[in-house]
Amino acid sequence: MYLRSITMLMLLCCCAVVTAQQTDTVRRDGTTAIAALPEKYLTTISSKAELYYSRLTDKTEKTLEKLARWEGKIKSILEKTSPETAQRLFGNGQLTFASVLQKYREGKATVSNYKRTFDEYNDRLSTTIKFLDEKRSELNEKVVKPAQIAKEKMRKLNAQLDNTEAVQEFIKERKKQLIQYAMQHLGKTKYLQKINKESYYYVQTLVNYKELFDKPGKAEELAMQLLRKLNAFNKFMQENSTLSSLFGSPAGTANPNGTVGLLQSRAMVNATVQSRIRAAGANPQQLIQQAFQQAQAEVNKLKQKALQWNNNGKDFELPNFKPNTQKTKTLKQRLEFMAGIQTVRHNRYFPANADMSFSAGYKPSDKMIIGLGVSYKVGLGNSISQIKISHQGVGLRSFIDWKIKGGFYLSGGYEQNYFSEIRRIQQLQDLSGWKGSALAGLSKKYNMGKKRKGEMKILYDFFSQTKSPRTSPILFRIGIGL
Repeated sequence: MYLRSITMLMLLCCCAVVTAQQTDTVRRDGTTAIAALPEKYLTTISSKAELYYSRLTDKTEKTLEKLARWEGKIKSILEKTSPETAQRLFGNGQLTFASVLQKYREGKATVSNYKRTFDEYNDRLSTTIKFLDEKRSELNEKVVKPAQIAKEKMRKLNAQLDNTEAVQEFIKERKKQLIQYAMQHLGKTKYLQKINKESYYYVQTLVNYKELFDKPGKAEELAMQLLRKLNAFNKFMQENSTLSSLFGSPAGTANPNGTVGLLQSRAMVNATVQSRIRAAGANPQQLIQQAFQQAQAEVNKLKQKALQWNNNGKDFELPNFKPNTQKTKTLKQRLEFMAGIQTVRHNRYFPANADMSFSAGYKPSDKMIIGLGVSYKVGLGNSISQIKISHQGVGLRSFIDWKIKGGFYLSGGYEQNYFSEIRRIQQLQDLSGWKGSALAGLSKKYNMGKKRKGEMKILYDFFSQTKSPRTSPILFRIGIGL
């Protein structure tokens, strides 16, 4: 009797463990992981989707406006020099940049039945939003509305991505047509060169926008950690994500890695190969060799088509075009913030002081940085035994750095500094207290880590001898990126 009771107790414990493993994770407060989903996750998704949508819309419309304007110039010239070419490029209902721009503004699809290329991050995000929409009855009341907003934002974004990628393909084809036919009569006209450059920058800008969108934030990572604890979520991802629909995920098949949205396992692939070999009969090696030969022949055909499509690897690009990668970046990516320090020994006129500065630089091109800055001079006293903090002045700065090679730059700038000790803020209104500096020298920029940069500058002040009292003509500054 005692042995039977022990056996029954062990069976009940095993059932409880299995049941606990098969049910969704329950928190200590009695709520499931989906009910504990933070509101910040959904608001973050909505903000990212809206920003990505607006960037795509603005960039695509502005690009089409420019291309349509330059295309119109080409049409006017061709109608005079080669009417038949103009008819071929612009007649018979031919799609042009202008007509696609009109469709785009009206919200119509530019190309029918176009399928966007697969994006793993977007697929995972969209499928997650669909899951939350189906489980909205289990969500906390505070996140129901944000979940609906996120769903609508993602729907609009995906529709815009479909249309934008179709526009991208059309721009590529239209540029190829114009270069192929119009250049025979116009030569390397500036309008063709502008179309070539603008189409390149458009594609690279979209790539940059996508990379910015695909970076998950901390709120997303925490939310995914919660959701992956749900068996219902894992099953939903396997059955509804685009990746799973492409490669399949047989029912009851567990993933050895425990991740979501996966390809078939190695064992499944091996089993499939073995079954095909057994079905081949007595000589499976001959079948495999024939399959490889057929595959190689198809690859060669695709290579030939790709070369023809891209004009033997040139992709119909005009020569002598050196892109400026800064044009494909956002304003935030083109800004560079720097905090600096410059120490000066004391003399008969000034105590030892530390010149602290903050500057913001803008990159109009890959080789140039221009910017503005402010500085504040803190007096430290005349010696270690006589440390005395005082306000020794402020300054306004402008600078330009031109890249020479590697991390070395030619540096120059103009500054206005107030050198007198500041006792009242009204002193700064006295223009006679401000002294100008014309600077030129060298700077070295280097990496201090994965995300932080540093710089060292040595400058010569051409106005140092004209100041009264005189200041040091040689300035050495150290900066740290923010």
